[in-house]
This record gives sequence, C-alpha cells and structure tokens, in this order.
Amino acid sequence: MVAYWGHFRIVLGTLVGGALGFYVMHKAELQYQAKIRSEIAKLEQEERLREQNQSGSSGETLISD
Repeated sequence: MVAYWGHFRIVLGTLVGGALGFYVMHKAELQYQAKIRSEIAKLEQEERLREQNQSGSSGETLISD
C-alpha cells in the first residue's frame, strides 16, 4: 500500500509539474509575441514616416530647381 501512494505522488507531481510548466511557457510566449508585434508596428510606423519625408523632400527639391 505504501508503494501505491509513492507511485501516485510521482505521477501526480509529474502531471501537475507538466501542466504548470506548459502554462508558464504559454504565458511567456504570449508576452513575447505581444512585444514583437508592438516593435513591428513601431518599425512600420517609422518606415511610413521616412517614406513620406523622402517623397515630400524630393518633391520640394524638384519644385525649387
């Protein structure tokens, strides 16, 4: 009977530990994805501004020439 409870504790600990590990890694992955998405949005915004500035400045130089 003692061996049964020992095995039960090992199996239960393995299952609970695996579930907890999966949950923690899932949360970490979601936070990482959110961080990367915000960085991508920021870079896209900067690129749009850069393109607008280049197109606007090239038009001004053509008019002034």
